[in-house]
Amino acid sequence: MSMPPGEAIIPLKNKKFGTWMGVSRVAQILLAFIIMGFDAAVIDEWNRNQLGLNALDSDAAIHTWVGGTPFTGIVMFTTVLTLSVIFYDLVAPTEATIFYHIYGEIVLESLLVIFWLISFAGMGSYITEIQLLTSFLNNNGPDDLWRNTRNSRNNCIVITVLSVVVFGFTLANMMGLIAFVVQTANRRPAAQTEAHNASIRAITQPQEDREKVVTQQEIPESFK
Repeated sequence: MSMPPGEAIIPLKNKKFGTWMGVSRVAQILLAFIIMGFDAAVIDEWNRNQLGLNALDSDAAIHTWVGGTPFTGIVMFTTVLTLSVIFYDLVAPTEATIFYHIYGEIVLESLLVIFWLISFAGMGSYITEIQLLTSFLNNNGPDDLWRNTRNSRNNCIVITVLSVVVFGFTLANMMGLIAFVVQTANRRPAAQTEAHNASIRAITQPQEDREKVVTQQEIPESFK
């Protein structure tokens, strides 16, 4: 199978696939900023409640909850990485072609799939832990600390749900890019074959015409 150069395969120039990618990218950008906001709120809540939780804590097990979770940092990193990949996807094919390669885009999209999977799975598991802390504070802690922790739990739920949606868009983009490359590779041999046949016809046709004229001239008049 003859493959065109990777830098020559630009999905955004395809009308049908480019439209899908445009819609998908807009959705990813909006959701990434929304998730970033909710994630920042969770981090802020934990930072502001740190002293109160430590003062209230008489059970060493609760220390595992205090200060939030490393998954908030992973989510923040994933949103920034998503925006960076989208910027590359929109700018590189037209404004910085020397840096663009379709296989590089597929690799970046695959990384996003992995990080969004880690993000929603990690935040989903963290909801169980923060729910236990919310229940503990509801029975033993001050109301303001309980409300803040409950808000953090709700924010984590929103982050998890939206992360699943972005994961779906990202996975669809990755599969679409792979399918687009395969489809482009399948179309190219047919086009090359047709071009090759056309060049052969252009070379052989004049020769065939000359042979036909010579043959007619060599036939005796009496046999015509």
